[in-house]
Amino acid sequence: MMKIYYIVFALFVFSSCKKSGVAIDNGCISEIKRQSFGVTAADSIAAVQLLTQNHLPTNDLQFEYIRLHDTVTTNGTTNVYQYIFAVEYLNGLPVLSYDFGYTFKNNVFQQVTGARYDAITLNTHSTQSLPRLRELYMTEVSKNGTTIVNFKDSCVVAQFGYYDMNVDFNVLTNDHTPNFVKAWSVKPKHAWYPQVIFRDDDGKTIIYNTGPVLLNQ
Repeated sequence: MMKIYYIVFALFVFSSCKKSGVAIDNGCISEIKRQSFGVTAADSIAAVQLLTQNHLPTNDLQFEYIRLHDTVTTNGTTNVYQYIFAVEYLNGLPVLSYDFGYTFKNNVFQQVTGARYDAITLNTHSTQSLPRLRELYMTEVSKNGTTIVNFKDSCVVAQFGYYDMNVDFNVLTNDHTPNFVKAWSVKPKHAWYPQVIFRDDDGKTIIYNTGPVLLNQ
């Protein structure tokens, strides 16, 4: 079967500036609520139809990758696989820790890849300001060996959402009790990486993401 590139994606929202002892960066940073993944309207409609006919929910998703015709022939038997990957939204905010996917065989649901959540008890209020997030991002990028000169005059974007601290990226399907915190994802405006996810409450780095993780499916 196909290889799926599993990416922890980022989308974004913001709060007003608040006084703190942490340095701020008044450079270019902006808010985005949803990232554009380039999924076509036709594929989105087909994906909704496929989910609906398999009695799977569709109202809290943003599609990021859809493949509807992966034809595989094994020992003379041909099957067509479908893959739908999406970002889940809870309380109107994205889950930043894990995108997830549905796998279908001949239009019949087979399995979930990643984590699919039912609900969350956290509110939607944020703490960090945009200038502070930019400063935190620049500090983290520099600390991880990227020349800060390459980024200091660049625009970055950030997204407010939830992060599951119990997620395990080393397993295909996460069947676990989540531990959500409010978080921010920050990345260059015109590139996916480097992406840094920070806790909203104290600004500490949760993860520094340099690129996609490849899973064999």
